[in-house]
Amino acid sequence: MKDNYNLFVNAEYAENGISVSIENRNSFRVSNIDMTVIYNENVITTHIGGIEHDSIWHSGDVADEDGAFNSVGYYEGQEMCITPALYDHNKGIYHGEPHHALVWNDYTPNDEKIRIFNYTFPQKGITVGLQFLAKGPRVMFAGHSFTGLWDSAYYYFRELAKMGGWNAQIAYSYWGGTGISHYAGLVEGCEERSAQCDKVFAANERYDFCVFAGNSDEAVSTYSGKVGATDYSMRDSMLNGAKILSGKTADKHARMILWVPQAYRYGFFYDMGVKPWHEGKQGDPYHGENALYILTLTNKQMTEANMDWYTKLADQTGALLAPVAAVYRCILENNISEVDPYIVPGEECGDNGHQNNLGNYIAACVLYKLIFRESPVGLGIPQSHSFGTAGGGITLRQAELIQNAVDKII
Repeated sequence: MKDNYNLFVNAEYAENGISVSIENRNSFRVSNIDMTVIYNENVITTHIGGIEHDSIWHSGDVADEDGAFNSVGYYEGQEMCITPALYDHNKGIYHGEPHHALVWNDYTPNDEKIRIFNYTFPQKGITVGLQFLAKGPRVMFAGHSFTGLWDSAYYYFRELAKMGGWNAQIAYSYWGGTGISHYAGLVEGCEERSAQCDKVFAANERYDFCVFAGNSDEAVSTYSGKVGATDYSMRDSMLNGAKILSGKTADKHARMILWVPQAYRYGFFYDMGVKPWHEGKQGDPYHGENALYILTLTNKQMTEANMDWYTKLADQTGALLAPVAAVYRCILENNISEVDPYIVPGEECGDNGHQNNLGNYIAACVLYKLIFRESPVGLGIPQSHSFGTAGGGITLRQAELIQNAVDKII
């Protein structure tokens, strides 16, 4: 976060007084700014409804006010509500139902986020002061268990934004096993999932970003299931779904972000009901209790396939890309002994595919850099309400390794 919150001011004498321009170099709208101009013992105050991202406001421009933000959250058909009394502070476990996708209430009063700073032009004898609540960006998330579990990536992102000086406003839809096609309403029998997503769209008149995560195997499943096959069974539906969601995002004056989900730790079997339990080479047999599995894709191949397809989706829809999968791969190759973001079998949701809180922190740092256009290096660790679950709490060393990996990849 820059000292001036990426707001750059210029002031000139004009025929009728002072002409001011304010450039917003943020990727999101900055709203409800009170401006004070002082010159020749004159004081002029102006209220600015908002300045759009990457744009310039000029004296006399009119901007609509932002309405109140509705921080809705839905979990598999129900509104997600957290009861603080159900949290065990000693064990670090929330005993409420559901206990996934935890986004704890934000208790920081708005007046603590007021930002005041001045721009002086001594040669012109002009001072311009700005005052605003550092609200923004407004972000909608549509995700699943690879984005949510426990101290969700949504929560971590909001808390990292605070550390960067901003009050991110978030709303979310969480439904396990749900991908882009589901949220777009293209999967028969899953209409409730798209309806839940539409509720989050409808909750606010405007967002800055709408983030959509594909299902873990959505881009790599094939009709034949053969090793090396490219007869992808879901990609056409994903593309159509991404276009539908892109249109709904545009209706909210927002930009779409496509979240590339992490590959499974040891790669991919065609039968997604089972995930590989040790490292192997493509085509290797895995003997389960009652079945034989063939390693269809290694972790590296699954990562590359997802990154390649999501890049094409982004190109065709104008979306931004959140390469969470690529950062996981970087961690796996370089720091897995210290930063293991996967949950092992035996733990809740443990299948060498789902993430612990380290994984959610990875995703939050990716989104932080993408949305704020600033390095996450130096940011802290959000308070954990689920350090008693798989992975435990995040250490300073782990946070540093993750932040550096994000900086390297993005």
